Amino acid sequence: MGDHCRYRIAQHLFPAYFDRLHGSQEVGTFLIHMFFAVIGIPASLPLIIQHAPLLLVFALIIVVINLAISLALGKWFKYDLEDILLASNANIGGPTTVAALAIAKGWEGLIGPILIVGTVGYIIGNYVGTIIGISLPHLYKRGAFGQMPKGRFARMQNSQPERQMKAFGLAVFASVRRPPAIRNDHRAVDET
Repeated sequence: MGDHCRYRIAQHLFPAYFDRLHGSQEVGTFLIHMFFAVIGIPASLPLIIQHAPLLLVFALIIVVINLAISLALGKWFKYDLEDILLASNANIGGPTTVAALAIAKGWEGLIGPILIVGTVGYIIGNYVGTIIGISLPHLYKRGAFGQMPKGRFARMQNSQPERQMKAFGLAVFASVRRPPAIRNDHRAVDET
């Protein structure tokens, strides 16, 4: 029998004791903020702006288009604004950020369902993204979409993933993850 099952049995046997326990919302909110702090500490906005400003523009375009489509479809299907905003946030940020938004806005009844929606989105999105990432190069090789695009994309066919990221203008990933000494040696090797 799992801990959750034991807790439920104890809750039914001693309801007066468990009704006096409070603060789970506050503890959960505190832990979400700790999660955001741990995730955000290694981020360097000046480094991203210096090496890959197009990455921020690309992310902004994705967020704006997602919000616009969510608002349009939500209005068409006559959903509440809270549901639309939480669904849009779950698409972009996942279950943790959407829980923080629901808690901050006081939408207590939507926290549980939107956590499930965000988690299911992660599950589906990982598999769909992996399938598309694996399938597209094979479809291009077979000629399903015509000829492979020329220029940067043509050079990516047999290159390493790091060079693919640089070709797309995402050099921040290649430069941030390596120590400076290795990065300088790598640049010297690339230039020759």
